[in-house]
Amino acid sequence: MSEHRTVQLIILSPKLGDDRREFDPDDSQQLEEAEKTFRQKLEEGFAAFKMVGKDRKEGEQVFSLKEALKDPLAKAIMFIPGIVGG
Repeated sequence: MSEHRTVQLIILSPKLGDDRREFDPDDSQQLEEAEKTFRQKLEEGFAAFKMVGKDRKEGEQVFSLKEALKDPLAKAIMFIPGIVGG
């Protein structure tokens, strides 16, 4: 029997502040909403990182929520706004 887990979506926004949303990847409705948010944030130019390791201080960039959820140690997906330079 697998251990139940929840995953947190953490959206860092300098304009709006941080937004944290927790979801259960085994709940199809919550997963669908999380996938929608994931795609939307990528389209808005955010980069997504699955946070692993002690205290979730290590990140690895991911390009799909499904990919990130394959790692049982991933407890959070952090979205960081793209850097605009000139």
